[in-house]
Amino acid sequence: MKVCIKCFKEKKESEYYTRPDGVLYNDCKDCKRAYYRELHKLKSKSLEWRVKRSEQNKKRYHANKHTEVTNEQ
Repeated sequence: MKVCIKCFKEKKESEYYTRPDGVLYNDCKDCKRAYYRELHKLKSKSLEWRVKRSEQNKKRYHANKHTEVTNEQ
């Protein structure tokens, strides 16, 4: 059992992500998910992020479209 540093609840070790070196993170999966959801909400409201994301999606769309055309031939 381990105590989360964000919600201060005692949870099983399976409720924590492991770091690449094999050690458990100090915040539980639920707190980590909540943090990243909030971060995503804030980023999605930013105009710069939305423009950058739109450009990435356009590039990905055209790259996939090009590979589909070459695969069909």
